[in-house]
Amino acid sequence: MDLSRFRAFSHLVDHPAEPAPGALHGMTLAVKGNIPVAGLPWTEGSAVFARRIATEDAACVARLKAEGAVVVGMTTLSEMAMYAPDNPAEPMGLNPWDITRTAGGSSTGSGVAVALGQAVLGLGTDSGGSVRNPALHGGVVGFKPSLHAWDYAGVTQAAPSLDTLGLIARDVATLARAAAVLGTPAPTPGGRATPRLLVPSRLVETGADAATRALFAAALAQCRGAGIDIIEAEIPLWREADAACGLISLAEGGAFLATLPEDAPIGPRLVARRAAYRALDPAAVDQARATCAAFTQALRGVLRDALKEGGAIATPTWPFAA
Repeated sequence: MDLSRFRAFSHLVDHPAEPAPGALHGMTLAVKGNIPVAGLPWTEGSAVFARRIATEDAACVARLKAEGAVVVGMTTLSEMAMYAPDNPAEPMGLNPWDITRTAGGSSTGSGVAVALGQAVLGLGTDSGGSVRNPALHGGVVGFKPSLHAWDYAGVTQAAPSLDTLGLIARDVATLARAAAVLGTPAPTPGGRATPRLLVPSRLVETGADAATRALFAAALAQCRGAGIDIIEAEIPLWREADAACGLISLAEGGAFLATLPEDAPIGPRLVARRAAYRALDPAAVDQARATCAAFTQALRGVLRDALKEGGAIATPTWPFAA
């Protein structure tokens, strides 16, 4: 099979460096094109930066390399990591299961590379699903940590209220090893004897299509069979906060685009995004931030009251097929 036709990489390293000794010794690493790696193209998937070469590693890349990860290439992405299913500046990665369907974004190539076995780890960024979505569509595992949990130094941050780094791997154990290097240690043994999952059933029923609901129900059944408690509880303001995050993303991403020259060679989707930003009512953005703050408080309350000693929330990653 010609894996190059899946367009995971925008640039491949001809002779990868010898791995350092460490927790990730020899693990191959595919890096999203908006994260700088010294000596490699740092295009952010945009014609604006088509000729830029990074002069130093982002902090996250340096940490992974110091523990033995080996960068094998820079991966394709939505233009400037602002999600879109296409990119006028560089080809987008194709879904490895069905090339007629999207591979997700904006960390598209990192997900495709891991799904195809071209890299053990994929490094990306995520503000509204940009790591989790391509992981889902490629049938692999994606992880977005809490905001500010990992060092973002050196990476362009177009939406600072939402942006995090993220990892993609083929299994949870591999992902956990890399996450520990970046600052999220694995849970310590012990703790609650019976794991718990909180499921906002009404949200799932009204937000996901029938096929997705059936797959989700089957996954929950497997969890129950493994001895995990399933607790149903709704979380106030979830939908409102989801819409509010979209508005915040538009405001902050648009502000970033507005710093570029008017004649900068950005694609039509980003031109439209910049125009939409300029038409935004600042009061609406303030209200969106207030909605997100209220949702955060509501979420903490539900987690405290329903899960008590700990657990997680379970929902479908995406409400319909790619």
